[in-house]
Formats: sequence, structure tokens, C-alpha cells
Amino acid sequence: MFLQINNLDSFRKTIIDSIALAQKKQFDSVDYIEKINNFYNSAWDKVAIIFALVGVLAPLLINFIQLRQNEKNKDAVKASLKVELKNEFDEYLKSQITRIEHSSQGVSYQIQSDIFFDKEKFKESFGETVNAMTCYLIGEDYNNFINALDDLLIRFKKITKADVESLANEYSHYYHISALIEKMTKSGDQKYLCHVGRLKKELSSLT
Repeated sequence: MFLQINNLDSFRKTIIDSIALAQKKQFDSVDYIEKINNFYNSAWDKVAIIFALVGVLAPLLINFIQLRQNEKNKDAVKASLKVELKNEFDEYLKSQITRIEHSSQGVSYQIQSDIFFDKEKFKESFGETVNAMTCYLIGEDYNNFINALDDLLIRFKKITKADVESLANEYSHYYHISALIEKMTKSGDQKYLCHVGRLKKELSSLT
């Protein structure tokens, strides 16, 4: 009888221990599930923070890249404009130098024409005057061109058709009255064009 009671107590203890172990495992499972839940909640919070940061930083990064690109474009435009302006200035300077050089040469030729005229070398004087007028035309020096034109009309009365032909054969085209008339016509400038008819008339009247 005593043995049976001991066996019963042992059996009860086994049942109680089994129940306690099952409860402990249940509690452990609940704790494990809670830990997993907390981990995922924490992870989603971090993901949400990351997306929020990306939403803020991405536009800033895009603006920064665009600004840098715009700066590069501005630098390229500035460099291109600098080259273009330099080229235009060089061309303008070159044209001005050419104009001044021709105008200065025209003055020296006109002085030479006066020297020839005083020596009664009318053919040479006529040729130098035409040369001076050609230089004034290229140099866009209209005032000196008109002064030389007045001298030329005087010299027309001192030369012959043979003198004009001689100048055309012996000297450069700067001395050719026909070449000067052609340049005046091609200029398209009315202030020169209005004198073309007079020169042609004087030229055709030579004998």
C-alpha cells in the first residue's frame, strides 16, 4: 500500500513537472514571437526613416548635380563667347589697320601726284592721283577721296587716251582709272556711285 502511494506521488510529480515544462516552453515561444515582432517593427521603422531621408536628400542631390552641370555649361558658354569676341575684335582691328594704312598711303601718293604735276609730268601725276583715290576708297576715307577727285578732273585736261592706256600697261591696277571706276561701282555706296558717271564721261572724252 505504501509503495502504491509512493508511485502515485511520483506520477503526480511527473505530471506537474510536465505541465510546468509545457508552460515554460509556451512562455518562451511567446517571448520569441514578441522578439521577432519587435525586430520587424524596428526594421520597418528604419526602412521608413531611410525612405524619408531619401525623399529629402534625393532632390537636394539632383539640384546639386544640376547646379554643377549648369556651372560647367556657363563656363563653356563663357569660353565660347570669349573666343568669339576675340575673333570679332581681331577682325575689326585688322580691318581698321587696313583702312588706316590705305588712307595713309593715299596721302603719300597724292603728294607725289602734286610733285609730278608741278614738274609737268601729267601722265604720272594722273596715275598717282588715281592710285591715291583707290587707296582712299579702300580706306573709306571719303573726304580725301573728294579732294583727290577734284585734282583728277584737272589732270584729265592734261592727258590723252594714250596716256591712260600706257598707265594700264605699265603700272599696277591701282593706277588704272577703269579699275577705280569698277571698285566704286562694286562698293554699292551711293556717295561713290554718284561720281561714276562723271568719271566715265571724262574718260570717254579723251582723244
